[in-house]
Amino acid sequence: MPCLLGRRRKDDGAGGENKGESAQFERFVVVHIGFGIVAGIMINGSLLRGYRNVGGLLGHTTVDESAGRCRCGNYGCLENVVTFPILEAAYQQGKAQGQEDGSISLVEAYAQGDKDAIDICLNAGKALGIALSNLVNLFNPEAVYIGGAVPEQLPLVLEETKRTIMLRANRFATASLRPETSSFGNQEGLIGALTLAATSFLSNS
Repeated sequence: MPCLLGRRRKDDGAGGENKGESAQFERFVVVHIGFGIVAGIMINGSLLRGYRNVGGLLGHTTVDESAGRCRCGNYGCLENVVTFPILEAAYQQGKAQGQEDGSISLVEAYAQGDKDAIDICLNAGKALGIALSNLVNLFNPEAVYIGGAVPEQLPLVLEETKRTIMLRANRFATASLRPETSSFGNQEGLIGALTLAATSFLSNS
C-alpha cells in the first residue's frame, strides 16, 4: 500500500496537465489543511459522501478537549489544533507570555529555526498524524494525500504527520507504506466540493 503524503505544488492548479498520482488508485484519502480541514475518502473510485453529504469532516473529530470550543460548537476539534489561525495564535500567545517580540509570524519564525515555532509544528503534526492513522486503520486506503497551506508553508508539520502515521497506524495497514511528497493534481475539484460541504455543515450547525 503506497502512502503518498505530500504538499500541493504551486504549479499543480486545477485543469492542468498533471493528472495526479491518484489516477492509479481506487481507494485513497485526500486531506486539505489550511484555515480549515477537510478530507475526501474515495472507495472503489467513489467519494464517500455520507447520508447528508457531509462525510469527511476530519477537522471536526475530537482530538484534544483542552483545545477549546470550535466554530462548529464542539470542543477539542482537530481544526482547533492544526489550522493556520490556531497555530499562529498559539505562537503569538507564547511570545506575549514570554514578553518577546511578536512582530514576526509563525511562518517567518519557523524559517529562522525558532524553537517555539518548531515545537508548535511538531505538536500539530503529531495531532494530525494520530487523526490520519485512525483513518488508515478504518479504511485501509491505498494512498493518502496531504496538502494545503499548513504543510506547504510549514513542512515540518508534514514530516511529523508522516512519522506519526507510520508509528501509530496498524502495521498491516502500513506494511508497504512509501511516504513520499505528492500533489493533489486532479483532486483540486474534490477539495472544492469538500470545502463547500463543510461550509454548508457549519452554517447549518
